[in-house]
Amino acid sequence: MIINEQTQILQSIKVELNESTTPIFHSYGKIKEVEGMGRILTSSNNKIYRNYGKEFLKMIRALEETFNTFTDNNFTTKKDREFLSDHISLVLENINKDSIGIADKVYARIMSETTEYYENYQEN
Repeated sequence: MIINEQTQILQSIKVELNESTTPIFHSYGKIKEVEGMGRILTSSNNKIYRNYGKEFLKMIRALEETFNTFTDNNFTTKKDREFLSDHISLVLENINKDSIGIADKVYARIMSETTEYYENYQEN
Protein backbone atom coordinates (compact mmCIF):
# COMPACT_ATOMS: atom_id res chain seq x y z
CA MET A 1 0.00 0.00 0.00
CA ILE A 2 1.25 3.48 -0.84
CA ILE A 3 0.94 4.78 2.72
CA ASN A 4 3.23 2.01 4.02
CA GLU A 5 5.74 2.69 1.25
CA GLN A 6 5.75 6.40 2.08
CA THR A 7 6.41 5.60 5.72
CA GLN A 8 9.23 3.20 4.86
CA ILE A 9 10.90 5.70 2.56
CA LEU A 10 10.71 8.46 5.17
CA GLN A 11 12.17 6.10 7.77
CA SER A 12 15.01 5.17 5.39
CA ILE A 13 15.76 8.86 4.82
CA LYS A 14 15.92 9.39 8.56
CA VAL A 15 18.40 6.50 8.89
CA GLU A 16 20.50 7.92 6.03
CA LEU A 17 20.63 11.31 7.69
CA ASN A 18 21.54 9.91 11.10
CA GLU A 19 23.85 7.04 10.24
CA SER A 20 25.57 7.78 6.96
CA THR A 21 27.26 10.45 4.94
CA THR A 22 24.87 10.09 2.01
CA PRO A 23 24.54 13.54 0.44
CA ILE A 24 21.42 15.45 1.45
CA PHE A 25 20.46 15.89 -2.20
CA HIS A 26 20.10 12.09 -2.43
CA SER A 27 17.57 12.20 0.39
CA TYR A 28 15.88 15.14 -1.33
CA GLY A 29 15.29 12.89 -4.34
CA LYS A 30 13.53 10.40 -2.08
CA ILE A 31 11.35 13.18 -0.65
CA LYS A 32 10.28 13.98 -4.21
CA GLU A 33 9.41 10.29 -4.68
CA VAL A 34 7.22 10.34 -1.57
CA GLU A 35 5.60 13.54 -2.83
CA GLY A 36 4.73 11.77 -6.09
CA MET A 37 3.11 8.94 -4.15
CA GLY A 38 1.03 11.51 -2.29
CA ARG A 39 -0.16 12.92 -5.59
CA ILE A 40 -1.37 9.46 -6.59
CA LEU A 41 -3.50 9.33 -3.45
CA THR A 42 -5.08 12.70 -4.22
CA SER A 43 -6.48 11.29 -7.46
CA SER A 44 -7.98 8.24 -5.77
CA ASN A 45 -11.65 7.40 -6.18
CA ASN A 46 -11.71 6.61 -2.46
CA LYS A 47 -12.58 9.81 -0.59
CA ILE A 48 -10.69 8.76 2.54
CA TYR A 49 -7.46 8.19 0.57
CA ARG A 50 -7.99 11.36 -1.44
CA ASN A 51 -8.42 13.50 1.69
CA TYR A 52 -5.50 11.78 3.39
CA GLY A 53 -3.35 12.40 0.31
CA LYS A 54 -4.17 16.11 0.29
CA GLU A 55 -3.29 16.51 3.95
CA PHE A 56 -0.21 14.31 3.70
CA LEU A 57 1.06 16.39 0.78
CA LYS A 58 1.01 19.51 2.96
CA MET A 59 3.48 17.90 5.35
CA ILE A 60 5.62 16.49 2.54
CA ARG A 61 5.73 19.86 0.78
CA ALA A 62 7.17 21.38 3.94
CA LEU A 63 9.88 18.70 3.95
CA GLU A 64 10.46 19.20 0.24
CA GLU A 65 10.89 22.96 0.65
CA THR A 66 13.24 22.43 3.60
CA PHE A 67 15.37 19.87 1.76
CA ASN A 68 15.42 22.16 -1.28
CA THR A 69 16.71 25.04 0.85
CA PHE A 70 19.38 22.84 2.38
CA THR A 71 20.59 21.43 -0.94
CA ASP A 72 20.54 24.84 -2.66
CA ASN A 73 22.67 26.32 0.13
CA ASN A 74 24.95 23.31 0.52
CA PHE A 75 24.05 22.62 4.15
CA THR A 76 25.96 19.45 5.07
CA THR A 77 26.89 19.51 8.74
CA LYS A 78 25.80 16.98 11.32
CA LYS A 79 23.60 19.68 12.85
CA ASP A 80 21.93 20.23 9.46
CA ARG A 81 21.27 16.51 9.12
CA GLU A 82 19.82 16.34 12.63
CA PHE A 83 17.52 19.27 11.84
CA LEU A 84 16.18 17.46 8.78
CA SER A 85 15.87 14.18 10.65
CA ASP A 86 13.84 15.85 13.40
CA HIS A 87 11.38 17.16 10.84
CA ILE A 88 11.02 13.76 9.23
CA SER A 89 10.26 12.42 12.72
CA LEU A 90 7.58 15.07 13.13
CA VAL A 91 5.90 13.98 9.89
CA LEU A 92 6.21 10.30 10.82
CA GLU A 93 4.60 11.00 14.19
CA ASN A 94 1.62 12.54 12.45
CA ILE A 95 1.37 10.33 9.36
CA ASN A 96 -1.10 7.83 10.80
CA LYS A 97 -3.14 10.25 12.82
CA ASP A 98 -6.20 11.96 11.49
CA SER A 99 -4.26 14.40 9.33
CA ILE A 100 -7.11 16.85 8.91
CA GLY A 101 -6.02 20.01 10.71
CA ILE A 102 -2.77 18.51 11.95
CA ALA A 103 -1.12 18.81 8.54
CA ASP A 104 -1.52 22.60 8.51
CA LYS A 105 0.12 22.82 11.93
CA VAL A 106 2.97 20.51 10.92
CA TYR A 107 3.53 22.49 7.72
CA ALA A 108 3.55 25.80 9.61
CA ARG A 109 5.96 24.48 12.26
CA ILE A 110 8.41 23.02 9.75
CA MET A 111 8.40 26.15 7.60
CA SER A 112 8.77 28.47 10.60
CA GLU A 113 11.68 26.47 12.02
CA THR A 114 13.33 26.22 8.59
CA THR A 115 13.10 29.98 8.10
CA GLU A 116 14.59 30.58 11.53
CA TYR A 117 17.38 28.05 10.90
CA TYR A 118 18.19 29.62 7.53
CA GLU A 119 18.23 33.15 8.97
CA ASN A 120 20.58 32.04 11.75
CA TYR A 121 22.80 30.44 9.13
CA GLN A 122 22.87 33.68 7.12
CA GLU A 123 23.88 35.69 10.20
CA ASN A 124 26.86 33.43 10.93
